Amino acid sequence: MTDPHRGTVRKVPSQTSISLVSAGIVLTSGPGGDLEDGTFHGLYHRDLRLLSRYDLEVDGVSPNVLRSARRDASSLDTVMATSFNEHGDARAVLIRHRRVDGSVTDAYELHRLAPGPAMQLRIHLGSDFAPLMAVKSAGDLPAELPLHQLSADRFGASSPAGPGVAVTIMGPPPDRDGGAFVWELDPEVGRSSRLAVTITPEQAPTVTAPDLTDPAPLEVRGTDHRWGRSVRGSVVDLASLRVQEGDERFTAAGAPWFMALFGRDALLTAFAALPLGTRAVLDTLEALAARQGQRVDDRTLEQPGRILHELRVGASGVFGLEPGEAYYGTADATPLFVMVLAEAARWGGDEQRIRALLPAARAALDWCERFGDVDGDGFVEAVPHEHGIENQGWKDSGDSMVHADGQPAPRPIALVEVQAYVHGALLGLAQLEERLGDPSAARPLRKRADQLSQSFVEAFWSERLGGLAMGLDANKQRLEVASSNMGHALWTDILPADLRAKVARRVTAPDLFSSWGIRTLGADEVAYSPLAYHRGTIWPHDSAIVTYGLSREPGCGEVRALQEELLALAEHFDYRLPELLSGTSREDLPAPVPYPVACSPQAWSAAAPILLLRSVLGLEPDVPAGRLIVQPKLAEGEALTASGIRIGDGEITIDVGPAGVRVEGAGPLGLEVEVR
Repeated sequence: MTDPHRGTVRKVPSQTSISLVSAGIVLTSGPGGDLEDGTFHGLYHRDLRLLSRYDLEVDGVSPNVLRSARRDASSLDTVMATSFNEHGDARAVLIRHRRVDGSVTDAYELHRLAPGPAMQLRIHLGSDFAPLMAVKSAGDLPAELPLHQLSADRFGASSPAGPGVAVTIMGPPPDRDGGAFVWELDPEVGRSSRLAVTITPEQAPTVTAPDLTDPAPLEVRGTDHRWGRSVRGSVVDLASLRVQEGDERFTAAGAPWFMALFGRDALLTAFAALPLGTRAVLDTLEALAARQGQRVDDRTLEQPGRILHELRVGASGVFGLEPGEAYYGTADATPLFVMVLAEAARWGGDEQRIRALLPAARAALDWCERFGDVDGDGFVEAVPHEHGIENQGWKDSGDSMVHADGQPAPRPIALVEVQAYVHGALLGLAQLEERLGDPSAARPLRKRADQLSQSFVEAFWSERLGGLAMGLDANKQRLEVASSNMGHALWTDILPADLRAKVARRVTAPDLFSSWGIRTLGADEVAYSPLAYHRGTIWPHDSAIVTYGLSREPGCGEVRALQEELLALAEHFDYRLPELLSGTSREDLPAPVPYPVACSPQAWSAAAPILLLRSVLGLEPDVPAGRLIVQPKLAEGEALTASGIRIGDGEITIDVGPAGVRVEGAGPLGLEVEVR
């Protein structure tokens, strides 16, 4: 079986790739903006590569990139030296302003610096219309199709399947040389020649509606400037990944590989991004509820109440399914759905929308009991699927689940974090029933949660490990390896206080806490490998979830340590956190090492700084109860102001500094502030 999250990957570009995203369109290129031949670079929409070639030359030579910088999630400015004389001096500077917004527009400015002959600007475009997953794999791709002329200033190509791409030229009309557009440009010294190229999918782009994010974007300023840039990057990247399919709106998982609805990814992203407001969170929950399982289907793994794993609607199907068919092979999305709904209610989400989702939450917990627990032991198991995903937790690569001797664990596996999610879902639904539904249902739900907590400790606690096992295998043997999974159990109240403190110490021990975050697998484990997808790498979203769990522990200083590492990591990556990176430390290598084909931007990594901010502020609202808890965990002497935090129908500002904590805006929301 081929794991779609891994597999054999096409040639990695020789230079750092940059992805621009907007309205469901992704353009992945080199720093200068060109598409490197033989790589996964391209213009993608609806899982189809609409543009596979984009080469730029001046006087037959590729310009030298002097500076390349993203302005935001969908804009790139590149400055290039070109038209060199016999001494190697540049006679011109070429500036390319790129914007992705329903189409791709490159505005060129060729500025002459010194006298010389006219300059020839050549742009070669081509399309192979390859399905996304075919591009990602190392298989054969369709032949490149050249562009043909549609009108005086418009050119295009069409795929065999129908959708095409159109190119519009603004400025001097070009000559044609095969698949290339050619201009002879001769500005005076100190003057510029300008032209623009716009590339548009013939199929209507997936629209980013203006109301997908709540108003008053979150802003942060303080003694550490990295907070402001990290959070600002989060806001724009999350907005760029918001898409709409029909009436359904959600955040796509990541560019370029996963511009689709993923249950787990969307839910964890929604939870992390709650300080931006509940509107987008409820959009995601409604999109998932609309496709919640209704019947038993062994082909798609649909079951009544189950929340989907993946839904693609473009050119690439997965697991033998057609585009538009949902795949349900996940063990954690279903309890996460209930947890996130309950959290959205505490953050003051629209009561009518939340009440309408209560039946879906009840069905989700019913799935956990009827279908998720395959052997009746009280735990939800991840059951391997012959034609789909073998491991159905967030660490879903085929080799992620191992015993201490490094041997693969026999499946199905009851994952430690999934049981914690189920516990959180039981308590969350109990609270929802008390406030919005059937109060008599709350007590049985809390009783089930208490029973799960007791059996969980007995089954998962490992004295040898000094923490929680990663899971239970098919023989109910503990996977006694140090893993980040145990940190997810701190998110809910499944553990008694004494064991919570032990888990907090264990998950931040040196074998797991690297220089840049929490390793997925401890460095002392037999199966550890720093660049193995889930056996030693660091995932920023994972570290942010662990940080949030730690923030709920009294006096846990590791929150500040993790804050420092994640902010340093963001700074290394121009304030766009990578999906994952090597588990190596500063002692091994001086800088973090990215995973070769990680998504960028990636939704839950984009949301990680916002969850980190919540953790550092110790922010816990409960709008229905009229309460707001603020428990800052900043370093001594550090000051931080966060404005535009969306709670309910309003917003608050929190100012933390040497003079204490000040909260503005809570009064009009009817919230009593408790500063701890």
